[in-house]
Amino acid sequence: MPLMNFFLKSAENKAMSVVSLVVVILALAFFNEGNRLHSRTIDQVINEKEKSIDATVTDITLYSLAPYEKRLFNLLATHKEIPEALVEQDRERLYQLTLPLYEALKRENEYLHVMHYHLPDGRSFLRMHNPKKFGDDLREIRPAVQHVHREQAPLSCYEIGIYGAFYRVIHPVFHEGSYVGALELGLRPHAIMESLRKQIPDPLTTFYVTDRWQKVTSTLNEEFLVFGEYTLVTHGEPMYKQLPPDLDLSIDNQRLTINGSTYLLHAYPIFNDFHAELVGGFVVMQDISRELSTKKYFMFRSLIFTCLSLLISLLVLYLSFSRLIGKLESSRSDLKKSVTKLGIEVDERKQTEKKLHKSQKEWERTFDAIGDFITIMTPRFQIIKANQATYQMLQADPADLEGKFCYEVFSGSESTCEGCPATDTIRNGQICSAEVEHRNLGKHFLVTTSPVPDETGEFTNIVHIAKDITEKKELESKLRQSQKMEAIGTLAGGIAHDFNNILTAIYGYIQLATLKVGEKEIAVKNLEKANRATDRARQLVNQILTFSRQTEFEKSPVQISHIVKEALKLLRSSIPTTIEFKEDIASRRSILADPTQIHQIIMNLVTNAYHAMMKTGGTLGVSLQEVTVSESDMIAELEVVNPGKYIRLEVSDTGYGMDEATREKIFEPYFTTKEPGRGTGLGLAVVHGIVTNHQGFINVYSEPGQGTTIHVYLPMLEYEPEKAASAENEKPVGYGDERILFVDDEETIVNLANELLTFYGYKITIFQDGLQALEDFEKHPDDYDLIVTDMSMPNMNGLQLAQRVKEIRPEIPVVLCSGFSAIINKEEALEKGVTRYLQKPLAMDNVAKVIRELLDKNRKEQAPAS
Repeated sequence: MPLMNFFLKSAENKAMSVVSLVVVILALAFFNEGNRLHSRTIDQVINEKEKSIDATVTDITLYSLAPYEKRLFNLLATHKEIPEALVEQDRERLYQLTLPLYEALKRENEYLHVMHYHLPDGRSFLRMHNPKKFGDDLREIRPAVQHVHREQAPLSCYEIGIYGAFYRVIHPVFHEGSYVGALELGLRPHAIMESLRKQIPDPLTTFYVTDRWQKVTSTLNEEFLVFGEYTLVTHGEPMYKQLPPDLDLSIDNQRLTINGSTYLLHAYPIFNDFHAELVGGFVVMQDISRELSTKKYFMFRSLIFTCLSLLISLLVLYLSFSRLIGKLESSRSDLKKSVTKLGIEVDERKQTEKKLHKSQKEWERTFDAIGDFITIMTPRFQIIKANQATYQMLQADPADLEGKFCYEVFSGSESTCEGCPATDTIRNGQICSAEVEHRNLGKHFLVTTSPVPDETGEFTNIVHIAKDITEKKELESKLRQSQKMEAIGTLAGGIAHDFNNILTAIYGYIQLATLKVGEKEIAVKNLEKANRATDRARQLVNQILTFSRQTEFEKSPVQISHIVKEALKLLRSSIPTTIEFKEDIASRRSILADPTQIHQIIMNLVTNAYHAMMKTGGTLGVSLQEVTVSESDMIAELEVVNPGKYIRLEVSDTGYGMDEATREKIFEPYFTTKEPGRGTGLGLAVVHGIVTNHQGFINVYSEPGQGTTIHVYLPMLEYEPEKAASAENEKPVGYGDERILFVDDEETIVNLANELLTFYGYKITIFQDGLQALEDFEKHPDDYDLIVTDMSMPNMNGLQLAQRVKEIRPEIPVVLCSGFSAIINKEEALEKGVTRYLQKPLAMDNVAKVIRELLDKNRKEQAPAS
């Protein structure tokens, strides 16, 4: 108390007391602010280290196998040879097919190691990572693979065994609907962890979702700690054993103290399965003990320094003139405040400039990332700025475009492009769109223009966006063509059905008349001419059905080079010498085809090429080459084109060529550019139908005045077939006295069958209704030896009649005839119990031969064994 009175006796002492109190307060504030700033610095160091760990671990997510289930599915779907090699157990072929894919995956993911084929019986078949080891029994050591064998469904899991931990994706392999094995990809988490340890000094380990991994063997030198739904692997680190048992790995930034050291626990859920569900990841224990120790040491040192400074300051104040000290302290305080305020203003200005710069850069990156062509223009169509896509399309630098007129750059004209919506935007100030064709670029664009207002709302500039829709327009055109072809094909099927019935009657009556005129040569010759005319009509129907893809042909291995040479030999004599032939038959390989149809392709294409040069002469080229069509070569057709090996037939001419409008119509039926009397217009339509029916495709290249080249691609057989044995001589028509049930809704056909088959000695019962025929058969099932029935009939069709008859008498032969049916074809009819399938128009002598053959065969099968 006396000391206090001493200080307060004079104004000087009072002032010194006040200043001393201020100094003490400032010292405490300095101490507090210093510690706060240092703590924030230490926290920032911890956060920066955490961000570095996050960035390092995040880079590893690129190697997760989450998308690989879909990759495996697409691989097996697009490489049909892989399931074939696996089902044939051709290890060398499977290895050669898979090696490029395996090497590509290894380059893509350096931690991917295992690629493994498994057989359904539990044996390994091929290890791409160790091809020398195979055939070992994995049933006891690989439960995940056995699960896929059992469920025949894909699986994604962790599996820990004698070779360490692996994150695996296992996919079932099917061939023609049957399960033939499994394909596996495996990634080594330990290899990833070792890579992380080189970059992260803190303790690192792995964790897994407990019910999503399998410990295959108990002989591992690993310890597993279970925390709720997660399992953590210690990897020999004793520190992990001291983790609290109730630890929740799903909580990030947990602070733990172990053996006097403090850690921040970070759990990184890196690996997900193909359902985006967590399977496992990594745990990092960030050691922050050093930073916390530094913070404590700084606080203690700051406290000592502050106390010493305070004592010295008070001593100086006591020994100095209090007013002077007061003025100095006041000036110092004001200066400090000014400096602090100025520093804050400078920092704020820097932050504002940094944000503006960042915003500008982000806008420019976004602007250049857009794939459509974007320009910003003045109302006079002068380009102010364009995005990167525009520069790339025009192959120009920014300096070459800025300041130029839009129409000058895009179309090379002196005025706005026809149909450009920018003129409407300038007129009404609204967003406008239109489709614009740029002939110089050879493209169609969907152009959208939008007004750009300034801060006052006034219209200043225009944003011009052009989207390339060329491919879309081409696909729309092809779709319309395909729909047109489909509609004509449906019409062709209906015409063929009725016309074949008419031809059957004509065919039959001509044959019947031929049989009955005997030796009258003139009548026989006339009938033979009528027969040939009928046959030409039948061929015309087949052309129509070929075009519409509704006929079934017997395909066999054919060496196409022989057919090409034969056709050219026939045509050479009828084509004048003003046209030069150039042949390049380089391939001798075979295709699966109908020889008559291939002959028809060559005849039609070469005849068209000849007609294109009939007046001017020129060169007609025919070549046959072997080519390989890859996925990158596939053309955007409406039908899917399978990559593989093809025989390419090329027919070219140096004639007048075609423009684009003509090329789009050449495969339409009855479209022709020839003079009247020089063609029906079915030629190329038939060619298109034949090629499509043989799983091939056609490309046409032509320009006016430059000639035409047509490429026909037909799938090449992978093997060369053995030569077929020569056919036996055709047997004559046989006679008989058996009982035949003949059913057809056409009156002329049943009457014809009755008369002609009676001529050959058979006893015929005819019906024009399938239901009536069935009722008669049910009453008298043993009265008939064979049944001939039409397919398309009212009340009950021929297939239904055949099935009901077979239920009553399974051994009776049934012959099914059809002019055209969208319901069933030959293969399906035979599968459903029909004995023989005949295509109309019917040659009745051929029907008689088939009847005799089936009756003789049936009698032999029914005869008792001797």
